[in-house]
Amino acid sequence: MATLITIHVVLISVVIIIFIIGFFLPRQKAVRRSVELNAIPEQIWKVAVNHELQPRWRSGLKKVKIVECTPHGEVWTEFPVNGPPMTFRTLNAVPPVRYEIGTAKSKGFTIRRVLELEKITFDATKIIITEYADIKNPFTRVLAYLQFDPGAAIDRYIQDLSAEVARHAARLESQTS
Repeated sequence: MATLITIHVVLISVVIIIFIIGFFLPRQKAVRRSVELNAIPEQIWKVAVNHELQPRWRSGLKKVKIVECTPHGEVWTEFPVNGPPMTFRTLNAVPPVRYEIGTAKSKGFTIRRVLELEKITFDATKIIITEYADIKNPFTRVLAYLQFDPGAAIDRYIQDLSAEVARHAARLESQTS
């Protein structure tokens, strides 16, 4: 009986400690990355906003299901190779300059991702990607800080996007040759 009580006290203590740690972690987090690509904004835009084709070039993404198309944008669900599916929606689109998406269904947190395209030269564009996370639940906050690195996710997205834009440009060039 004393062992059972000790186990319960330890478990309750662990839960309280996790809650306290989560309470002191920042609720909001933002990560920004940028890269320059040898492509015009319109080429990058075509690749970045076509959600149905993203499983072909985004590593870690198994499939995408378009849920709804409205005049204001799409709602889609992404099915990653690892982890639960997430549903996103277009929040704002100003082709080919700014594309903003956010989580459509909240599970204790929201994510908003902004893609900005800035023409540098005739054939070069600066891409700036900023991801904002708002994690309300202190327990979820602890798990998110232990398991998810948004900077690494954006870095992987930029690598995948850069490679696909280069392939897209090569296809266009071979069609015009």
